[in-house]
Amino acid sequence: MKAQPEAENDSPSKQKKPKKEKNNAGGGDKKQNSQALAHVVPRNLDEQKELFFESNCEYDPQFEYENYDCTQKFLQNYREPSEDLMEISQKILDSFIQTFGSETAYLESEGEIVS
Repeated sequence: MKAQPEAENDSPSKQKKPKKEKNNAGGGDKKQNSQALAHVVPRNLDEQKELFFESNCEYDPQFEYENYDCTQKFLQNYREPSEDLMEISQKILDSFIQTFGSETAYLESEGEIVS
């Protein structure tokens, strides 16, 4: 007697996998967030950054946005920090301080101090 082939829908490889829950900490999916992020980057960022550093960080940048209303709506979603990565972030910072002692010590040993 021949074994009956499994129905396509019953095959484990053909079964639909449950959808992963979206992280809505930012109020949307990654594609929407990345598209919205493009609207929140100031169109004069490079110019204002240059003015800021040329003034020894005393100039208050005046950013201009492509779509101010869209920018405000996007930023409204991120008023509260997300707790999702706090634990790992704290471990990274603790390890950094344990290794170098301070940001200044790190810059002196590994990087360049910008003055």
